[in-house]
Amino acid sequence: MRRCFMQLAVFMLSVLVHGLVANAAWALIILTEDDFSDAAPLIIRVEGDVFNRDGACPEDVHIDGVAQVVVDIRQDAGPAEMAIYIVPLTVQGVGATTGARYLVTGAMQQNIVVEALPTRVTFVAPFALTPLGQCRLPPSTTAELETQLALTFDAAGQPTSALSAIAVPNFINYRDK
Repeated sequence: MRRCFMQLAVFMLSVLVHGLVANAAWALIILTEDDFSDAAPLIIRVEGDVFNRDGACPEDVHIDGVAQVVVDIRQDAGPAEMAIYIVPLTVQGVGATTGARYLVTGAMQQNIVVEALPTRVTFVAPFALTPLGQCRLPPSTTAELETQLALTFDAAGQPTSALSAIAVPNFINYRDK
């Protein structure tokens, strides 16, 4: 259990560092060891191409890196409750025209209830996308990148596969604050 707690501490520290580097808003989430007694950490690759159509630099952006996924499954007699936590660790992009860097940051939690194990769950995880350099956004605008995730679990609740893909349509979503 202590190993899992240490992994979560490193996991959350990486969120803080990435948020500070990107000058993005971040939230500190305090989790205790008891929250993750049977948590299973995973590292998954996040890769895909998006088109930056509305920002300062209209260009194709290749996104690549890894994200950490921690899954806590609780099942008594009946449905299995899953708490899935995801943080992009080294996910970033490079603009095809400008060479500008784009950082993918944030953290998200997805709660899912399934009737039985084994199972496969799919969902969309939105993360903040921060263009840097000449492609930096005005302070009143935010950008979001949606990533589709599919996780497969065996009858014991152990993850057997994890897939990720940039969600379609593959445009960067901009919003005014």
